[in-house]
Amino acid sequence: MKGLSLRISAPGDEPELKSLWNRVFGDDMAYIDGFFRAVYEPGCAVIAEKDGMIASAVYVFGIGELADGAGNAVPASVSYAFATRPEMRSRGYGTETAAAALRKSFEAGFCAATICPAEDSLFGYYSGRIGYDEWFYENRFRCEVTEKCESADVEELSAAEYARVREGLLRDRAHIRFSDRMLGYQHRLCRNSGGGMYAFRTDGASGCFAAECAPDGELLIKELLLREGDAAAAAVAVAACLGKRRALVRTPSDGGQRCAMLRMNGNTRPERGAKDPWYGFMFD
Repeated sequence: MKGLSLRISAPGDEPELKSLWNRVFGDDMAYIDGFFRAVYEPGCAVIAEKDGMIASAVYVFGIGELADGAGNAVPASVSYAFATRPEMRSRGYGTETAAAALRKSFEAGFCAATICPAEDSLFGYYSGRIGYDEWFYENRFRCEVTEKCESADVEELSAAEYARVREGLLRDRAHIRFSDRMLGYQHRLCRNSGGGMYAFRTDGASGCFAAECAPDGELLIKELLLREGDAAAAAVAVAACLGKRRALVRTPSDGGQRCAMLRMNGNTRPERGAKDPWYGFMFD
């Protein structure tokens, strides 16, 4: 594309990258700085430059493995925080950047590349322009705590403890098996908001969940995994236990709504299995 150059990020790009992120997504600088401390490193971002400024950028990094539920796993990456300057949109810059990010992922040795579209309308864009397929699904719902809800016993877990419980609950379902680094990052996000990672038990359910506390008082259950029981009743019970009146919940589904996309390197296709693949901690 005339006048557009693509490159990976280098030391010194951080202030402009942070400024673009803040301008496009509106996240506060504390969150952005946290990502740059915990995840970002020079070379992590793909940058499209126009007239000496960053026109588009996306972050590409390993998240762990794509496990197929049958004992097989391959290294997986995510393209995250894909941003284009508002005044430079509709010129094809974003498509060039996203395609370059996919190439970077495969050149780095990742077999599976993932992306979590922030809006439902973007699934068609990433499918038609970049070649991703819909692959991960979820059940997402809101619930309100009532006086008649079940009581819950909740035990806070470390990231490593949560990983062990999580993998046990997902062993027969295709899913993203997050690396220690990524789970540690998600654990800090949860704890910094006043939430955390937990095991739980009610009269009718047991499992684990990871949650952040939103500024408006809502509990954001980023994933709720059940060994048995009803997801809605369990979500209400754990929200009440944590002193919250309402919760937004993400949990595995079969026949649920699309939430993330997959592109494999080459013709290899992982087995989906009988259950919908689960992503978990969404990078959306």
